[in-house]
Parts: sequence; C-alpha cells; structure tokens
Amino acid sequence: MANTPLKSDITTLITQFETMSGFQRSNRFRISITPPAKLTIPKNIPIFAQTVQTPSQAILFRQDFMSPSGPPIDVPLRRVYDERFIVEFIIDGRWDIRKFFDGWMDFLFVNSDSTTKNSTKVNYWEDVVGTFVIEALDINDNIKQTITLYDAWPKMIIPSQMSNDTPNQYLVLIVDINYRYYKLS
Repeated sequence: MANTPLKSDITTLITQFETMSGFQRSNRFRISITPPAKLTIPKNIPIFAQTVQTPSQAILFRQDFMSPSGPPIDVPLRRVYDERFIVEFIIDGRWDIRKFFDGWMDFLFVNSDSTTKNSTKVNYWEDVVGTFVIEALDINDNIKQTITLYDAWPKMIIPSQMSNDTPNQYLVLIVDINYRYYKLS
C-alpha cells in the first residue's frame, strides 16, 4: 500500500501535531542554573531568561579519497558541541543577576593580589564549572523535554545597551555560556 501524501495546509498540519503530541511553543520554557559548589552566591537571585538557545552539535569528519570511483566518502571522527550558548536575562532592579555572573567570572581566577582582578592563575576546572538546565514546558507548565548543559561557565557578558528611545523597556543581560556537552532527557 502506498503512503498517501499529507496535505500541507496550515489547518491540516496543526491538527496533525495536536493529535500526535502537540507542538512546542517557543515561549514555554524555564531555565535553572547550578553554579560551582564553592562559589558563594546571594540567595533568591531572580533568574528570568527572556530568550535561550537550544544547544547545537556537529560531527567532525575527514574525507576518504581512497575509494576507487565516485566522490570522496566522509568518515565521522568525533562529536563536537558549539561553543556558543547565549542566554538573555532580564536585569532586576538591584542588578543581582549581573552581579551573579560577574562574581562567577571573577571566581574562575585565583586572586593572589586583592587589588587586581587580572590574575593569571586559574582555579581548578571542577571548582569553576556548573550546570544549566532548560526545561521545555507545555501550556500547563508540564515538562516536555529537559536539556542539561554540563561543565558550563560564563565565557562572556555581552554589553547591555541603555537607551532613552525606549523608556518603558527593561534592560537585558546577554551571557555567552561555554559548556563541554549536553544531554536531552
């Protein structure tokens, strides 16, 4: 029996998604952060992510030109993860979220001289990395998918822009997070 081609009009597609498992809405997510255990942080920091990326991965390969005929064959070598994982946080009135990430970045380095933050001595890896968890939610706040980033640390705080042109908008903090790998569960 041949497969019947599916209709591609929007009503048919939405009906098909809803009868299967629904579809993931882009605005239904929650993010939680577990910083390094030795990092002392203030309690109850408001962590509200405005936008978050889902992490990417790729396969590094090399081309095998030894095949007798035809095009070269791509031979997979290893899995790699993108170094960029960008999260936009809404900055609270006390700037606690900014202070949190500044403190984490300061914690990456050993400060032997308290007058400078430009230390070249780095703390041990296991002492400076944390975990980021993204939970994709349905419309009833049930968790549909969890993405956990392991061995994560803030690599860059991207400049925030204040402007008189937008008096009623809130300020965001954009953080570029580095991580070793992620897992879907």
